[in-house]
Amino acid sequence: MFRSDAGYAFRKNQRVGGDHAQRTPRPDQPFRPLVCGGLVEPRLHVVATWSDVVALGLAFPGVELGTSYGTPALRVRKALLCRLRTEADVLVLRVVDMGEREALMHDRPDVFFSTPHYDGYPYVLVRLDVVDSRELAELVEEIWRSRAPKRLVAEYEESTGG
Repeated sequence: MFRSDAGYAFRKNQRVGGDHAQRTPRPDQPFRPLVCGGLVEPRLHVVATWSDVVALGLAFPGVELGTSYGTPALRVRKALLCRLRTEADVLVLRVVDMGEREALMHDRPDVFFSTPHYDGYPYVLVRLDVVDSRELAELVEEIWRSRAPKRLVAEYEESTGG
């Protein structure tokens, strides 16, 4: 085990393809996805979990933790943002439009994929064990901004200055 500058605990595991680091959550340290990339060596990968997705989502006003099809889900005013698929390492993520869905699957097929069940719908499946934490944070914020009421988005921008 070793600790990063921000206090994250990591363990190195030898796997086919090289070193792999997995974040061990610490109760006194919240998940900080926009900072993680610069804290560890580039050859190490920080694995995202459902808890990390929840922390990202609950940072935005109006987001609630609930269920969808019997699995944990994040919603804003009853509109689904994302949910955990039955496989614990796959996220069902709403995207803004079909163009973004196709672009994500075309550019990063190792991270984003679909099944025939989701054909024709603006949802993409995300492999949490390989998605970049910064990219995941951007996607969650983007879908929150598109699904949340305009008043909530305006209040959030006012309070954060962004």
